[in-house]
Amino acid sequence: TLSWTPGAGSAGSVVVMSAVQATSKQPNYGTNYTAGATFGSGANLGSSNFVVHAGSGGSVTVSNLSPGLTYFATAYAYSGTGTNTVFNLADAPSASQAVPGTVQSLSLSTTSPLGFGASAQASAQATYVGGAVVNVTSSATYTSSASNIVSVTTNGLLTGVGYGSANIVATFGGKSAT
Repeated sequence: TLSWTPGAGSAGSVVVMSAVQATSKQPNYGTNYTAGATFGSGANLGSSNFVVHAGSGGSVTVSNLSPGLTYFATAYAYSGTGTNTVFNLADAPSASQAVPGTVQSLSLSTTSPLGFGASAQASAQATYVGGAVVNVTSSATYTSSASNIVSVTTNGLLTGVGYGSANIVATFGGKSAT
């Protein structure tokens, strides 16, 4: 459920929502929008920026969200009606939230072999129940079986610091990958 405080003296609000990236499109003056509380069913302002609410009130419950994805929303207050609709584009509040879900599996990609003194970024992908695949590289935790051979930072940066072999393990959402 998204909640916001409608602008003082406004006729209503248009709430624009997008998945994975911040909303990038704004409503146009003089335009009435069709909203859909089922994500993806309302007017598309372009670049998958969908209208999930249009009218009075200060909340909307949005469905059809994929577990593991982060959604972004911006609420635009408006005054007037029809071709005289004017949106407050300057002070629109925005927020984001990840949709919780159950991680089904985790995969890890690393560079092998990693030479002495070389560095490479590990990449972790979580597959959620329902099929959503999300890059969780920055959220996973990493360990090295031999930190004297390959060191790994908390964000998954690998560095060859010795000679030999090491296993790298990523952990996220109760799952591990080597």
